[in-house]
Amino acid sequence: AISAICSGDPAGHPRAQRAAEAGTLEALAAAMLRHPTEVELQRVSCGVLATICVGKDQLGRQRSDRAAEAGVLDALVALLRHADAALQRSACGALGILCAGKDPQR
Repeated sequence: AISAICSGDPAGHPRAQRAAEAGTLEALAAAMLRHPTEVELQRVSCGVLATICVGKDQLGRQRSDRAAEAGVLDALVALLRHADAALQRSACGALGILCAGKDPQR
């Protein structure tokens, strides 16, 4: 539902920003880390992360940083080792969004 609400967000991504401010990224990280064997939860979480964190503007980078601080990177890297190739692709896509941007420190 969160992904559907935030997809198609206009420039500036106000719905994604509100989702992040509501604690969605922290809740996703906790769920992903708590339930590593739940493939569907992991797959959907990757999509939601990508939808919320997309954006190369300052707010997009802040959302990505917030997700990383919540522990999402650990969960995504663990998924790269999962036997399910589709899940690995989902994790790669989310990692690409989280690591994109013009900030030289990324």
